[in-house]
Amino acid sequence: MEDYILDELAKVDESYGVPLPKVKLTWTGRKIDLMELIYGQYCAQSLNNGEASLNQIVEYYEFIYNIDLSYTSERAWYDLTTRDNPTTYIDKMRKLFRERMDGDDSKDNNHRKNYKNKRKKDDDDDRIIGN
Repeated sequence: MEDYILDELAKVDESYGVPLPKVKLTWTGRKIDLMELIYGQYCAQSLNNGEASLNQIVEYYEFIYNIDLSYTSERAWYDLTTRDNPTTYIDKMRKLFRERMDGDDSKDNNHRKNYKNKRKKDDDDDRIIGN
């Protein structure tokens, strides 16, 4: 039934020039981690020029990641603000992203040296502004 509905939706979306992706992704991480990302994008006003409401963003993520956030979204802000570090997931992503970049940098030593110097400056700038 789900495949049929997705196929029908794809036909409708294709008529508008925006096809649905062929692969359906499901969020398998913790719900609070997804809410951390959602709040980050909401606070940064990264969607629809900052005009997207929090509820719209939550509903969108529920659809694209095949997950129910209704209970989680109601309590998430409180849970995030009471943590010792409210951005643990974003921090973890940043750390893993940087480690991946370091691994790729080792393929080209000149690029790696120049990039590391620039990244150190970026890290210093982050500490100055409290990130």
